[in-house]
Amino acid sequence: MLHRRRPGLALLVLITLSPIAVAQEGKPTVTRTFPVDGAADVAAGETKLVVEFSHDMADSYSWTKGGELFPQVIKAPEWETPRKCVLTVNLLPNHLYTFGVNGFTANRFQDTSGVPVERKLVSFRTEVPNGETPVTFRGGPENRAVFNALKKAFDDSYSYRNLRDVNWTRQFDVAKERFISSKTADELTYHVADLLTLARDPHISLERSGVQFATFARTYTPNFSSKALGHAVENLNKLNNTVYAGRYEDGVVYVLITSWANDRAADLSALGKFLDGVKDAPGIILDVRPNGGGNDLFCQALARRFVAQEFVYEKVRTRDTSRPNGFSEARERVLMPLPSGPSFGGKVAVLMGPANMSSCEAFLLMMKPIKQARLFGQPSYGSSGNPQPHDIGAGITVQLPSWQALLPDDQLLEGTGVTPDILVETTVEDFEEQDLVINAALKWLRED
Repeated sequence: MLHRRRPGLALLVLITLSPIAVAQEGKPTVTRTFPVDGAADVAAGETKLVVEFSHDMADSYSWTKGGELFPQVIKAPEWETPRKCVLTVNLLPNHLYTFGVNGFTANRFQDTSGVPVERKLVSFRTEVPNGETPVTFRGGPENRAVFNALKKAFDDSYSYRNLRDVNWTRQFDVAKERFISSKTADELTYHVADLLTLARDPHISLERSGVQFATFARTYTPNFSSKALGHAVENLNKLNNTVYAGRYEDGVVYVLITSWANDRAADLSALGKFLDGVKDAPGIILDVRPNGGGNDLFCQALARRFVAQEFVYEKVRTRDTSRPNGFSEARERVLMPLPSGPSFGGKVAVLMGPANMSSCEAFLLMMKPIKQARLFGQPSYGSSGNPQPHDIGAGITVQLPSWQALLPDDQLLEGTGVTPDILVETTVEDFEEQDLVINAALKWLRED
């Protein structure tokens, strides 16, 4: 089955799951590939790319690529033996090619006990017809310049460089030779992304030739199910691609906001108009459980509707290597009320969960101090960075977080998240026929 294109280096991912699960000793590794990495005379035409492994493997795979240098696929991958997978492709003469075994967000090459193979990239060149000038592998001064530019940006600008237990000086030393000896632009990009995965930061990404590459795929168990909304929300309607709304018989209003992204401005403006028409509601549920963030200005526009006086909802400090602690003085972020005062004075239940990060966490912090509001659900993910672009050469732009977000009490948001006022523990199975988070919110809203 050919999966849809996803962000990251895994642009081609073909997956079939295996029912087998047998424990094997040691971690699986790639023992041999064809072509070998660095080969310079591979025959053109129909060819089988081959990967062999140290362990018996599950009947699944992640052949990955990072750009235009992946060969044309003729036939879907096949397992010739439990340890040998082949992909039939067409190769053009005098071309550079690159393919990956697993990627940063695709790891379906795994043994029968479910242990994934460590990522590997293979670059090679096909044979050169008589009279043609051979295309050349990369390497040398330009790669060294990319390495130096990335290291400087990381050391000087990355706001969480010293947060996690990573010896970055050592990791850059280990990666240096891989950078310098990279043979293609794909391979160089791969090694940049591979190094940055160690940060485990969803706000770090890179781009080359218009293609976005993720470096970390966060995992969590959601406390939201769109299927459950049909049972839990009365008169549910889709206002647009971002906002859904419903109203219960007793007048309580439900609103789902799926994103704060910049390209959702028109949708979020329509949300404001909708809320203007339900000022008589005895209570409102604002559900942002599937929302991963976007633009703080959209969050402020909504939160201001419920605020009677200004308050500090968050603080931020930016990287500044000229200061002893490496950071600027913390700057307070203030939520201001509307000039005319609150547009809604009733109770407000905000539904939250582990999918929330970045600007959506800022929204939670805006709503948390409001007297008539309560936050229901599970803690948010805990990640905010205001990433800024850094051109490191070779057409590669790296986005690195520039600030550290702090809670009003100066506690670091990163890795901590926002805590709900009313914790509602759920499992995936809980959403088969009901929504416990909505139930808890409704109970509170309907209390005298």
